[in-house]
Amino acid sequence: MDFEMAIWEMTSLLITPKKVFRSIYYHNTYHRADPSFTYLLAFFMLLTGLAWGIAYTSSVGATVRLTLLFIFVHFIFISLVVATAAYFLVGRLLGPGLKGLPGRRRMGLFPEATGDGDEGVEFGYCFDVSGDNTLRNTKMGYHG
Repeated sequence: MDFEMAIWEMTSLLITPKKVFRSIYYHNTYHRADPSFTYLLAFFMLLTGLAWGIAYTSSVGATVRLTLLFIFVHFIFISLVVATAAYFLVGRLLGPGLKGLPGRRRMGLFPEATGDGDEGVEFGYCFDVSGDNTLRNTKMGYHG
Protein backbone atom coordinates (compact mmCIF):
# COMPACT_ATOMS: atom_id res chain seq x y z
CA MET A 1 0.00 0.00 0.00
CA ASP A 2 1.23 3.44 -0.92
CA PHE A 3 0.52 5.51 2.19
CA GLU A 4 2.87 8.28 1.10
CA MET A 5 0.81 8.93 -2.04
CA ALA A 6 -2.43 8.73 -0.04
CA ILE A 7 -1.15 11.32 2.46
CA TRP A 8 -0.05 13.56 -0.42
CA GLU A 9 -3.53 13.25 -1.98
CA MET A 10 -5.25 14.03 1.33
CA THR A 11 -3.09 17.08 1.95
CA SER A 12 -3.51 18.31 -1.60
CA LEU A 13 -7.28 17.72 -1.53
CA LEU A 14 -7.54 20.00 1.50
CA ILE A 15 -5.19 22.69 0.18
CA THR A 16 -5.31 22.56 -3.65
CA PRO A 17 -7.79 19.99 -5.02
CA LYS A 18 -7.03 21.02 -8.60
CA LYS A 19 -3.53 19.53 -8.25
CA VAL A 20 -4.97 16.09 -7.42
CA PHE A 21 -7.41 16.29 -10.31
CA ARG A 22 -4.60 17.13 -12.73
CA SER A 23 -2.45 14.30 -11.40
CA ILE A 24 -5.25 11.79 -11.81
CA TYR A 25 -6.36 13.17 -15.19
CA TYR A 26 -2.92 13.19 -16.77
CA HIS A 27 -1.96 9.73 -15.51
CA ASN A 28 -5.27 8.19 -16.69
CA THR A 29 -5.98 6.57 -13.32
CA TYR A 30 -9.56 7.27 -12.45
CA HIS A 31 -9.92 5.23 -9.30
CA ARG A 32 -7.51 3.97 -6.72
CA ALA A 33 -6.73 0.28 -6.86
CA ASP A 34 -4.80 0.79 -3.62
CA PRO A 35 -7.08 1.02 -0.53
CA SER A 36 -4.57 3.06 1.51
CA PHE A 37 -6.58 6.30 1.09
CA THR A 38 -9.69 4.58 2.48
CA TYR A 39 -7.75 3.03 5.35
CA LEU A 40 -6.14 6.33 6.27
CA LEU A 41 -9.46 8.15 6.11
CA ALA A 42 -11.06 5.49 8.34
CA PHE A 43 -8.13 5.85 10.76
CA PHE A 44 -8.57 9.62 10.88
CA MET A 45 -12.31 9.14 11.44
CA LEU A 46 -11.39 6.81 14.34
CA LEU A 47 -9.20 9.52 15.85
CA THR A 48 -11.94 12.11 15.32
CA GLY A 49 -14.51 9.84 16.97
CA LEU A 50 -12.24 9.22 19.94
CA ALA A 51 -11.54 12.93 20.36
CA TRP A 52 -15.23 13.81 20.17
CA GLY A 53 -16.10 10.94 22.50
CA ILE A 54 -13.58 12.01 25.12
CA ALA A 55 -14.74 15.62 24.90
CA TYR A 56 -18.52 15.16 24.75
CA THR A 57 -19.53 11.81 26.27
CA SER A 58 -19.57 10.63 29.85
CA SER A 59 -18.60 6.96 29.54
CA VAL A 60 -16.22 4.69 27.67
CA GLY A 61 -19.13 2.80 26.04
CA ALA A 62 -20.57 6.02 24.66
CA THR A 63 -17.13 6.96 23.31
CA VAL A 64 -16.82 3.60 21.54
CA ARG A 65 -20.35 3.94 20.10
CA LEU A 66 -19.60 7.45 18.87
CA THR A 67 -16.34 6.27 17.28
CA LEU A 68 -18.08 3.39 15.50
CA LEU A 69 -20.81 5.78 14.37
CA PHE A 70 -18.20 8.09 12.83
CA ILE A 71 -16.47 5.25 10.97
CA PHE A 72 -19.35 3.06 9.83
CA VAL A 73 -22.16 5.59 9.39
CA HIS A 74 -20.55 8.96 8.71
CA PHE A 75 -17.84 7.54 6.47
CA ILE A 76 -18.56 4.10 5.02
CA PHE A 77 -22.38 4.09 4.83
CA ILE A 78 -22.77 7.64 3.56
CA SER A 79 -19.93 7.18 1.05
CA LEU A 80 -21.56 4.00 -0.26
CA VAL A 81 -24.97 5.68 -0.55
CA VAL A 82 -23.53 8.69 -2.39
CA ALA A 83 -21.39 6.47 -4.63
CA THR A 84 -24.33 4.21 -5.50
CA ALA A 85 -26.58 7.18 -6.26
CA ALA A 86 -23.90 8.80 -8.41
CA TYR A 87 -23.19 5.51 -10.18
CA PHE A 88 -26.80 5.15 -11.30
CA LEU A 89 -27.64 8.83 -11.84
CA VAL A 90 -24.50 9.68 -13.81
CA GLY A 91 -24.98 6.59 -15.93
CA ARG A 92 -28.57 7.55 -16.72
CA LEU A 93 -28.30 11.34 -16.97
CA LEU A 94 -24.89 11.65 -18.61
CA GLY A 95 -24.45 8.17 -20.02
CA PRO A 96 -23.57 7.22 -23.54
CA GLY A 97 -26.31 7.22 -26.11
CA LEU A 98 -28.05 10.41 -24.97
CA LYS A 99 -28.46 12.97 -27.74
CA GLY A 100 -28.35 16.73 -27.37
CA LEU A 101 -25.94 17.06 -24.44
CA PRO A 102 -22.82 18.73 -25.82
CA GLY A 103 -19.61 18.07 -23.93
CA ARG A 104 -21.08 15.40 -21.68
CA ARG A 105 -18.59 12.69 -22.67
CA ARG A 106 -15.29 13.67 -21.13
CA MET A 107 -12.25 11.49 -21.17
CA GLY A 108 -12.15 9.21 -18.15
CA LEU A 109 -15.74 9.38 -17.01
CA PHE A 110 -16.94 6.98 -19.70
CA PRO A 111 -14.58 4.72 -21.60
CA GLU A 112 -14.60 4.64 -25.36
CA ALA A 113 -17.33 2.53 -26.91
CA THR A 114 -16.03 -1.00 -27.48
CA GLY A 115 -19.20 -2.51 -28.89
CA ASP A 116 -19.76 -4.98 -26.06
CA GLY A 117 -22.22 -2.74 -24.19
CA ASP A 118 -19.90 -1.96 -21.27
CA GLU A 119 -19.84 1.83 -21.41
CA GLY A 120 -20.80 2.87 -17.87
CA VAL A 121 -18.93 4.83 -15.26
CA GLU A 122 -16.90 2.74 -12.80
CA PHE A 123 -18.25 2.28 -9.28
CA GLY A 124 -14.71 2.60 -7.92
CA TYR A 125 -14.50 6.08 -9.42
CA CYS A 126 -17.78 7.07 -7.76
CA PHE A 127 -16.62 5.70 -4.40
CA ASP A 128 -13.30 7.57 -4.66
CA VAL A 129 -15.08 10.84 -5.41
CA SER A 130 -17.47 10.35 -2.48
CA GLY A 131 -14.51 9.47 -0.22
CA ASP A 132 -12.69 12.62 -1.31
CA ASN A 133 -15.78 14.65 -0.49
CA THR A 134 -16.09 12.90 2.88
CA LEU A 135 -12.56 14.07 3.67
CA ARG A 136 -13.40 17.68 2.90
CA ASN A 137 -16.76 17.57 4.70
CA THR A 138 -15.14 15.98 7.75
CA LYS A 139 -12.52 18.70 7.83
CA MET A 140 -15.12 21.46 7.60
CA GLY A 141 -17.75 19.88 9.86
CA TYR A 142 -15.84 18.28 12.70
CA HIS A 143 -12.57 20.17 12.83
CA GLY A 144 -13.76 23.69 12.12
